[in-house]
Amino acid sequence: YLITGSNGYIAKILIKKLVKDSKKLITVSKYREQKNKNIHHVKSNIFSNFNLKKKTKCIIHMASKNFFTQNVDQLKEVTINFDQFIKSNIQTTIKICEFAKKNKVSKVIFFSSLAIYGKSNLKTISNKSSYYDIDFYGLTKLMSESVLRDYSKHFSVYILRIPGVLDEHQNVPWPWLNEVKNKIKDNKNITFFNPKKKFNSLTSIGDIAKIIKHINKKNKKKDFQIYNFGGNKPQSIIDILNKIKKKYQSKSKFIIKNAKKHSSIID
Repeated sequence: YLITGSNGYIAKILIKKLVKDSKKLITVSKYREQKNKNIHHVKSNIFSNFNLKKKTKCIIHMASKNFFTQNVDQLKEVTINFDQFIKSNIQTTIKICEFAKKNKVSKVIFFSSLAIYGKSNLKTISNKSSYYDIDFYGLTKLMSESVLRDYSKHFSVYILRIPGVLDEHQNVPWPWLNEVKNKIKDNKNITFFNPKKKFNSLTSIGDIAKIIKHINKKNKKKDFQIYNFGGNKPQSIIDILNKIKKKYQSKSKFIIKNAKKHSSIID
């Protein structure tokens, strides 16, 4: 595999799992990384000077800018930042596609996001669902998907629409359930809405790694597929919080507020 954006938090954990499976990896980021005998790291800015001498058959494209979440109707106020998103997400994807085409790469696995659906009010979200009020990040991911669809006549494209990603050792405050988990570990009280509302818009690094292995076994040429990620068994919020509380033997108290907050089931 060639992995772009290898310095990202999710990428780092995924790389560790792939290396454990005896995979030889080529990683690309604009930062220096620790040496590993199974990893050939290329310090490169993909957009400006991306060049690679080693051959690869599969690219896992994870590089993106993803911390800015303003609504599209505020575009005029943040033109400079939006330009950075265009460059980091869309134009970089074009650069990767041109590289894949030139070097006869057989597969590109693209890390997209469920953010492409925006603030959907649908009870169930599928590949055919409509988009509503998309933030900048989701918009650039959706446009990148369109670019990859056009290039799928040259190589196979597999789009992974990723929700919040949980990992046992995560200490970052996202996705929201990870922040809640850390508060429960610290015996802090939790305020939440819709205790019986079921949802499944979370996944794990392990599940992502399994899908990548599955895709890598595919031999179909010029394939194009989209995978929406979500748990196969939707659970209520209160059940999930009680399981976390029990696991950490926490003394946290749950405070339920009456408000209609929407959540969707991923199909």
